[in-house]
This record gives sequence, structure tokens and C-alpha cells, in this order.
Amino acid sequence: MVSQSLTAIEISDPPVPAPYMELTEAIFEKIGKAVKIAPKLMNATTAVGGSTPAFWGVICDAMIDAAVAVGVPRNLASTMIFQSMLGSATLMQNGLHPSLLRDQGTSPEGCTIGGLMVLEEGAVRGHIGKALREAVTIARLMETTPHLNDTRRS
Repeated sequence: MVSQSLTAIEISDPPVPAPYMELTEAIFEKIGKAVKIAPKLMNATTAVGGSTPAFWGVICDAMIDAAVAVGVPRNLASTMIFQSMLGSATLMQNGLHPSLLRDQGTSPEGCTIGGLMVLEEGAVRGHIGKALREAVTIARLMETTPHLNDTRRS
């Protein structure tokens, strides 16, 4: 267990009594982070918290394969990619804005800016945004549309 979960706690109306909310938060914070959200954000939070691990998996897998393609052994590539991801996440969690992280690692005519230009030319930023928006759309549809395999169909 890594104790890095993300749990969304929906703010109810009427509100849950404070002692119960504090207990709920304390329980979920034992296994990661708990955030309180408005009901209208539940579908977005479902996608942000639930879909992004799979997105990270695809991104890491692609980077590992690319490293192998240029000669890095797979086990070493995995270690390097995962450690880079962990270090970057730690910096951003400690307050470094993602764009500053990008800028700090980029030098004129360097390998990083070259790679970033390929990502921008391929509209990767737009595709990542679209993937997350699609996940939110599907979460909304699942909320209101019965599915063939739903267990609570009427």
C-alpha cells in the first residue's frame, strides 16, 4: 500500500455535523488525501481522480518504450522515468507551478525544448485535455443513463 489515494467527500445540504465530517476526513486521510467538493463537481472529480492514473500509465509506458528504442535497458528506463515523475510531482506538490518546472528544465537549443516542440506540434496538451473532458462526459452519462450491465436497473 502506498497511502496516496485521493478521496472526494461531497459537501451535503443539509451539512453533515462537524464531528462526523472530521471523522470521515480523518479516516480517508490515513490512506492519502481527502478533498471536500460541491455536488456539481462529483463527475469531474470522478474523472480527475479515477482516470488520471491510467493516463499516467500510458504516458510512462510511452516514455519507457522510447527510452528502450534509443538503447536504454527497460528496467533502467522504468526506474529513471518513475523517479523523474516522482521528483517532478513532489516539486509541484510543494508549490512549484507546472509551467515553471517546464521552464526550469528548458535551455535554448537544448534537448528538452526540442522534445517539447514535438509535443506541442502533435497537440499533446490538447489531446490530454480532451481525454480528461471525455472522461468527465462519460461520468455524467453514467450518472443519468442506464447501462445494459447496470445492477440496479428498474
